[in-house]
Amino acid sequence: MKSRKLILFLILSISFACTSKKDKSTENYAVLEFNPEWNWIYKNVKSTELLQSDFLIIDKVLKQAVDKYNLGQVENIKERKKWFEETYPNQDFEKSEPKLTLDLKNYKMQYVPIINENGEKEVWINLFCTTEHTNWKEEIVVFYDGGNCFFNLKINLNKNSYADFQVNGNA
Repeated sequence: MKSRKLILFLILSISFACTSKKDKSTENYAVLEFNPEWNWIYKNVKSTELLQSDFLIIDKVLKQAVDKYNLGQVENIKERKKWFEETYPNQDFEKSEPKLTLDLKNYKMQYVPIINENGEKEVWINLFCTTEHTNWKEEIVVFYDGGNCFFNLKINLNKNSYADFQVNGNA
């Protein structure tokens, strides 16, 4: 009798641990089915689903895209800092300069997976650092301006590549 209780306890514990982990992993992203009204994202495509293996590719390619962007921003920051220190020698550059690099842990993500005209699986990823006044798990978040709090890109899962990397501007 004790062994049955122990087995039941272990099954419930494992089940609870898996459920908790799954719930936690979906707190920062939502997968949305493509809506043809979103023709500013894609045209002439079919909706599809993401597999677990797709998320591995997405993570890898997304990190590559952000790393490349951040590398360019580091050079930009060096130039801006030099200009700032020459122009405003008595002010602190660090306090006046907004954060220009991207850190993925600060963003919520929306994935819109599709099959393109060539039969390749792609996903549009919309990243944002605020969810004010939005049902972001069901509706596309669209902000004009907002700086690097909002950016998006397309990842071709068949080619392990990305395109259309866009960071919002500042108003």
